[in-house]
Amino acid sequence: MVTPAVFVWWFSGIFMLPKLLQLWELAGLKNHHAIQWLMDGTLLLIRHFELVEVAVLLLLIALEFIWKAWPRYRGVAITALALAFQTTILLGVTAAACASLCAAPMMYQKGKKEGTAGAMSPIKNAVPASAEAKNPQK
Repeated sequence: MVTPAVFVWWFSGIFMLPKLLQLWELAGLKNHHAIQWLMDGTLLLIRHFELVEVAVLLLLIALEFIWKAWPRYRGVAITALALAFQTTILLGVTAAACASLCAAPMMYQKGKKEGTAGAMSPIKNAVPASAEAKNPQK
C-alpha cells in the first residue's frame, strides 16, 4: 500500500521543504560545496518526482497494449514499483532530515557569533509546572 508514502511526500513538499529551505538559508549553507548535495537531492526527489510518476504510468499503459505477456508479470512489476516508490520517499525524507541536522549546528554557531544562540529555545526558558506550584511569583 503506497497511500502513507504519498501523504508523507505531500506533507514534505508542502510543509517541510519550505521550512528546510528557510533553515538552509539562515544557516548560510545555500551554496556550501561539501553538503549542498543533500539539499539538491531533497529538491530533486520532492519537486520533480511527478515527472517520474507520469513516465512510469505511461510505460504501464503502453505495456498493457503492446506486450502480450504483460498480464503474467503485472503483479511483480507493480509490487516492484510500489517498493521503489516507497524507498524513494523514504530517501527523500531522510535527505531532508540530514540536511536539517547539518544546518542546525551552523545556525547555532552563527547565533553564537551574533549573541542570539539559544534565545528562541523553549527549553532554556521553560519552568516546570511543579516548580511554579511550589514557588508562585508574587
